[in-house]
Amino acid sequence: MKAHILQAVANPPKMIWAPFVPGIFNILMTMFFTMFGVVMFQMNPLIGIVSLPFTHSIIIAIGKHEPHLSNMLMSLGRTRGSKNPYRSRGAKFAP
Repeated sequence: MKAHILQAVANPPKMIWAPFVPGIFNILMTMFFTMFGVVMFQMNPLIGIVSLPFTHSIIIAIGKHEPHLSNMLMSLGRTRGSKNPYRSRGAKFAP
């Protein structure tokens, strides 16, 4: 049982070798802007298709340095603007 928990903590989820949330966000935004550019401005779709591996490789490089990037981004969203009933300094997480 302990080995499964440690493995889940030590190996965060990946999406094509990148941290999961930034990887999905990168793919979705690139495809959205590519389709938007093709429809609205008659842009060549090859621009978006070629730029995707470059941006994804940047996210992979950042993910190698900080493998828990997805968890850090998700926790940042949870702590911003939380209402803490107790006096404290800075942004604290209070459920």
